[in-house]
Amino acid sequence: MRLIGVCSFAARRKRTPVDGEKVGKYKDVRGYRLHAERGCTFWRFSVEVELRDKEQRIAYRINRGPATGFWVPAKNQSMNIMFHSCNGFSVSVNPDELSGPDPLWRDVLNNHQSRPFHVMLGGGDQLYCDVVMRKTELFQDWLMIRNPLHKHNAPFTPDMQDELEEFYLERYCMWFSQGLFGLANSQIPMVNMYDDHDIIDGFGSYPHHFMSSPVFSGLGNVAFKYYMLFQHQSIVDETEETEPSWALDRCYNEIVKGKTEHLLVLLGVPIAYPRLVWLENILTSRLLDPIKALGKTGLLGNVFNKFDGGVEVLDDLDDHWTAKNHKDERKIIIEDLQDLAADRSVRITILGGDVHLAAIGQFYSNPKLELAKHKDFRYMPNVISSAIVNTPPPDLMADVLNKRNKVHHLDKDTDEDMIPMTNTAFDTA
Repeated sequence: MRLIGVCSFAARRKRTPVDGEKVGKYKDVRGYRLHAERGCTFWRFSVEVELRDKEQRIAYRINRGPATGFWVPAKNQSMNIMFHSCNGFSVSVNPDELSGPDPLWRDVLNNHQSRPFHVMLGGGDQLYCDVVMRKTELFQDWLMIRNPLHKHNAPFTPDMQDELEEFYLERYCMWFSQGLFGLANSQIPMVNMYDDHDIIDGFGSYPHHFMSSPVFSGLGNVAFKYYMLFQHQSIVDETEETEPSWALDRCYNEIVKGKTEHLLVLLGVPIAYPRLVWLENILTSRLLDPIKALGKTGLLGNVFNKFDGGVEVLDDLDDHWTAKNHKDERKIIIEDLQDLAADRSVRITILGGDVHLAAIGQFYSNPKLELAKHKDFRYMPNVISSAIVNTPPPDLMADVLNKRNKVHHLDKDTDEDMIPMTNTAFDTA
């Protein structure tokens, strides 16, 4: 890999770029072979760039290929950050109806031309692997086992592992190299987190006995291997001893009181969001047992999933922070963030996605405490992105969520609600 010269954004706007190779301003970086399999080799290039007084574009080329580049901020400049989620299509979606995956990535790259992004944060679902249920044979056969005991005890065979490894490798190679997302990957450094569709729909939200079954946990391990390789340029058994960028338990030490003003916390799934416990209660009611039994015969189509026989939409409810199963841990993380904000005098903004619907939730001090917002360490907005590729929810769903909005009390000192983004109700007629 060759790093080629630098130029400022102002110089680029004046159309006076410098060819770093011709003037000798370049550095050859030796690649480290991270992993190799199935004719594919994963290389890591360790690059260090010194920040300067002005924003810089760092050009690079690999093996005499065409040059491209990325931008780094000036040393006293905040990063220009792009956040996205849901970068793929659900199995039930026809991509042609949405003009494929490129429309919003085209907008990202257009904005990148006028005001460069220094990093893009992937909030989960950087690709959708749900088609593993259709594009495999051995795993699909396992899905079709109707006896729960037989399904739970079925072994995760070497042949099944080989089939899944081939699927995930090909899926990543296809999605991460195609279209404008592939172009953005080459120009904007990325930091990503995991969500279920990077693995398979609903992974992590099914009952423990099902999650721990040999086949399903085996699939999770395979998906995690390729998540680490493609999205973190790391291997599973690598630790902070060999890869120093791992950020483990260093948040308190990294935040300097009086210097660090704003902390972004990426949770992926929204944490300040309308409650749907009433829907959970209906879908988990024993009254649905006869219908579930009928669903296992296949007579009700896709209403029930092929994993544990639960209602198809229930996993989407279970993986939300506002689900009743996560009520206690949700309270703990909010209180921990409040303590961090108070101790370090830092504003905290939470980023979330997953729901395909843009919204802004917020936590704040009970008005009875009479704290001004700029002095309120409990004030934390939760900025929720819509899907950058996947289909939006129906207008009716957006209207239901909008009407479910009301003030909730996390505790006696903390309230939460959604911030209205429009005063116009959705027309669902």
